[in-house]
Amino acid sequence: MKHLDLKDIDASGLTLIEASAGTGKTWTITALYLLLLLEERMRPEEILVVTYTKAATAELRDRIRKRIVAALDLYVSGREPADELERLLLASSKTDGETAQRLLTRALYAFDDSAIFTIHGFCQRALLENAFESGSLFDPELTADQASLVAQVCDDFWRTRIMGDDEPFLERLISDGYTPDRLASPFRGQYQNPFLRVIPETDAPDLSELVRQRDALLPALAAMWQSEREAILQLLNQANLSQTSYKPERIAVAALKLEACLGEGSMNRGWDGLQLFTTTKIEGAVKK
Repeated sequence: MKHLDLKDIDASGLTLIEASAGTGKTWTITALYLLLLLEERMRPEEILVVTYTKAATAELRDRIRKRIVAALDLYVSGREPADELERLLLASSKTDGETAQRLLTRALYAFDDSAIFTIHGFCQRALLENAFESGSLFDPELTADQASLVAQVCDDFWRTRIMGDDEPFLERLISDGYTPDRLASPFRGQYQNPFLRVIPETDAPDLSELVRQRDALLPALAAMWQSEREAILQLLNQANLSQTSYKPERIAVAALKLEACLGEGSMNRGWDGLQLFTTTKIEGAVKK
């Protein structure tokens, strides 16, 4: 590894240049671009410059164009060179002044066709220009962020598979905080993972039997609640349970919801009234 010297670069060969931040990479790229225009007689559309972001692409395009303009002025006006590159051009260039003016003028006129891209912009152009060879579409669209596509898929799934289901199931999902955005959340950070697979892979379940079994238990539940209501509420209020979930007022509200459901003979609405009385919920609320 050695210090970069423009005079040592063979513009017709392969050269690897390694540089850290703030060491003049953009200056070097513009200098190499100019050398290719003058020494190799290349046109802007024949020189590929690829970088990461749109902002960096815009800066490179602007810096390269200004460098071409400055070099053309150097040959036209005969002024003193302003930096190392201009001194190199005048001292050791194989291109005479008249030819240099012609090449630089041609480059300015053709600069709108210059191949200065972001990485994904270059990939899109390569696919478009080589559609037959790559087996791609004639109008491919590359997306840097797939979040909007995943959100659209989840919206479509919610509309076609969820909104059309029975009202109790939809109400249960909404009360549990499920939304299309929540469906998309597990995929964030995984959009570029080619090995991503959803497990388990299942068909839509048939809930009708579960609903039938649930409804068959309601009469027994209603009878038990009617006879044991006061004892159950007293036990819950006196138990060593978290007051975040089991404040007396909240227990009373849940009891009213449960009574309303059992009075209708259905758990389609207000199922959260039953949830507060489940074993899992109570065990999770016991204080240490």
